[in-house]
Amino acid sequence: QVDMGGWGILPLQYVLDPWYASVRERHWWFVFKKWACNDVPPGICSPDSPQRSRGWLNQRVLAILQGIRDAKRIRDFARLKWLQHDLRDLASKLSVPLYVVGTVVVPNLTPNQKAAIHRVCRKLVGSVVGAAWEKQALNKAIRITRSTPQTVRRVFERKARQYDKLQAQPPCSCHQASNIPGTRIIIDGHVALCPIAIPYHDGSTARPNDPLPLNGHKVRQQLLQDLTTMAQQIGATLPPPLTYLPPALWPESGARLRSVVQLADQVTKHFYVRIVDKGVGVMWGFCRHWVWGVLQKFLADEGYTPAPGDPSSTVSAIRSDIMRRGWEMNEAGQLAILYLIGKAKSLTKGTWLWRGITALPHPFLPKRNLKVAARAKTTFLRCLSDELPCPFLAHSINDVSSWFHDLDSLGCRYISEVDCKDQFNNIKPEDVISHLTSACEWLVKKKRWRMSEVVWSVHKESKKLDRAGRGNSAKFWYITQGSLEDTVTWEMKYNNFILSAGNLWCRH
Repeated sequence: QVDMGGWGILPLQYVLDPWYASVRERHWWFVFKKWACNDVPPGICSPDSPQRSRGWLNQRVLAILQGIRDAKRIRDFARLKWLQHDLRDLASKLSVPLYVVGTVVVPNLTPNQKAAIHRVCRKLVGSVVGAAWEKQALNKAIRITRSTPQTVRRVFERKARQYDKLQAQPPCSCHQASNIPGTRIIIDGHVALCPIAIPYHDGSTARPNDPLPLNGHKVRQQLLQDLTTMAQQIGATLPPPLTYLPPALWPESGARLRSVVQLADQVTKHFYVRIVDKGVGVMWGFCRHWVWGVLQKFLADEGYTPAPGDPSSTVSAIRSDIMRRGWEMNEAGQLAILYLIGKAKSLTKGTWLWRGITALPHPFLPKRNLKVAARAKTTFLRCLSDELPCPFLAHSINDVSSWFHDLDSLGCRYISEVDCKDQFNNIKPEDVISHLTSACEWLVKKKRWRMSEVVWSVHKESKKLDRAGRGNSAKFWYITQGSLEDTVTWEMKYNNFILSAGNLWCRH
């Protein structure tokens, strides 16, 4: 707490999510809001203009904090970064100290390690000179979490992604298979490893989902560096590391990870490595020269044709189209990449079966907008199935149980299983768009809605509260049926480009 002319300046970090944990902390949030919005000390005025009203500052602070909470909830990291920059800028103009007390992330965190870090954090906060409520807020602001563990599968997939954008067909590398452990078979004159054997440095066999601990010494050094930075930010003293965080708590040498990384470098350099579909964590490796031809044949069979132009011009055209429509755009958007994974039943069928997977980590539209559109469409389908005489559409696995119990009342005595081959690949975009429009018109007449335009309300926290119509709460996102149909049309007809086999493909 900084004293400035008799005014207590509360660090803005304290008013984030942990600030709403108790009534006492809520009281101090109102104290800060009163200071920042109504009783600004002499010499400190609203940013940018002395004539700005204090109500503007009130709205500005509340909008930033609400935006940060929403961005954290939906994991919109780009928006969170912008809002945090606005928060730091506002704190600088108001001469408010902004403490960055965040999350301590430790890979492969064990219960003993977590308990030891908790003790260090409590002693660290205890050394802070301040009131009890301030120490309580600091304790709640510090979170200790475990990062996503590194596994054998993740290591191989990360190495394999480096070769997804090759521009030319690679040469045959079947002669390299003799140096790689695994079961070798011949496919069309090329060597395949089905499966790949992954030995550890000690000779034991690894499974694709096995966790790979990092080097304990490096993890401990990074942890001490983060704790030291945190102690400097809050003006605390770090307790003796050898006493509270002894090296014996991190005994991992990292030898397993090093051996897997070395093998992954060797295998993915010459072979196309992917996980097996329904293969319980098995990985297969194929000759890259052979897979290149398989990808081209697969795309031709699915109705894809080489697209004119190069990827960079296509990306520019897509972005220009989004700007022309007036939509919000993700500046980091990239084209989708198609890759194939083999099906486990290929070994018994006598022919190779493939499942196409499209990877789109960075879509051109913001993920939040796509999420709202997806949930709105799910709500639309749920309302549609409620009006059907005998709906057999299950929106989640929890709906299947009640569906089975209702079969007896419908006079059903037998259940058969039917598999529609290429069910989704044979659906044309024009049919989806026309059926979506006609189904909405039928639903409006059936339910006798009198709204001038169909609106879907998507709740920010609970999917169960999604509904048709405009919700009377600030915790809803809204999307009209017209916007939903425009999004579906654009994604299916105009954003159907993929990168594969060294070329840009599109489907008409």
